Amino acid sequence: MRKQSEVPLPKEAPFRVPRHKIIVTEDIIKRACRRNSRHCMIAEAVKEQIPEATTVSVDLMTIRFSIPKKGLRYTYHTPPVAQDALARFDRGIVVEPITIRLKNGHATSMMKSHKQNGKTIQRPRHKLGGKKLRVTSASGGTAVETEIVGGKPPPVQKPKHGSNGSVRVFGIRNWTEGWKHVSEQ
Repeated sequence: MRKQSEVPLPKEAPFRVPRHKIIVTEDIIKRACRRNSRHCMIAEAVKEQIPEATTVSVDLMTIRFSIPKKGLRYTYHTPPVAQDALARFDRGIVVEPITIRLKNGHATSMMKSHKQNGKTIQRPRHKLGGKKLRVTSASGGTAVETEIVGGKPPPVQKPKHGSNGSVRVFGIRNWTEGWKHVSEQ
C-alpha cells in the first residue's frame, strides 16, 4: 500500500537511483577498521569502486554515500550477506571476501549552505519534493525492485559526542555487544 506522500516516479525523471555491484576483496578487508562506519570493509570497497562517492557510511541497516557532482545522497538497505559480514568483522572474526549488490535505493538532495543575515542556512541543492516511487519487476518477474527519489532519507542515530561520529553505534555494535556470533558457538 502506497503512502499518500509517495507519488509514482515518471519514466523521464532526471534522477535515477543507480545499482552497484560492490566487491569486498581480501586486501580491502585487511586494510579496513573494525567498528568504524566510515572505514569498515564495505565503506572502503564503496570508496574504491565508486570513486566519486564521498561521506560514505555503513551500518547494519543502511549503506549511504553522496555524489557531490550530482548533488545527491544515496541510501541503500544493507544486504543480509553484508550484515552478517559486518557482525563478524566487528567482532574480530575472520571474514571471507564478499560481493554485494546495492539496489532498491533512495536518492535525496544534498544540502548547500549559505549565509543570510549572519546566520548559516541550509537548503537542498535540488527541489525533489516528496517521495516518488518506481516499482519494477526484476528478471523472471518474481522479484520486485524499487527506487525512491525525493523525500527524507531514513533516520540515523547521532552519537552522544561529535568526536565519535564514525564509531558504529546504530545497529551493528549494539546488536553484537554481549552476543556470540553463530560461528563462535
